[in-house]
Amino acid sequence: MSRNPRRVWRIRGLQFGLIRAARKGPEGKRPRPSWSRTEECGGAGPRSRTGRSYDEAMTRASAGRLLQVVGIAHGAIGAVIYRDVFADIGRGPVVGSVPDRGDRAAAFWFMAAAPTLWLGGRLLRSAEEHGDLPAQRAAGAVLAAVGAVGTVAMPKSGFPSLVGIGGVLLRRSLRSTGT
Repeated sequence: MSRNPRRVWRIRGLQFGLIRAARKGPEGKRPRPSWSRTEECGGAGPRSRTGRSYDEAMTRASAGRLLQVVGIAHGAIGAVIYRDVFADIGRGPVVGSVPDRGDRAAAFWFMAAAPTLWLGGRLLRSAEEHGDLPAQRAAGAVLAAVGAVGTVAMPKSGFPSLVGIGGVLLRRSLRSTGT
């Protein structure tokens, strides 16, 4: 199979071209490639249910990705804050080592939220990519409400980040429907 010297791959809005000779057009500019990898598949590439291409959808910050970052940060902070408690849990038998109350219970439930936040962010990213506005609206409302209650109860915490992510989701989903 011979290589096409004008082959262009589109990756998230950027074009990476393999053009051997830099030919200039009549205006002194390099001509745009007439063939691209996405045209091979019959058009401008895959589109979501909202009619936007993947490149267009990924140009704005994804609330799902932000929620995944919050989940990873939650786990990292919990590992640092509760390192002594986890070391103590690891020294003894693990089964039945977390009581209903106390430092061990607080550490366990703090860390249990991290993978849940990450998973929620991943599901939210999928809803964003497929244009599922009711799912985005529901996630935005829940995140904003939980974040608001958590911020009132614990002002020096990460709950304000949930208020922000939920607010962005609500604004975007309501704008998209024209409400």
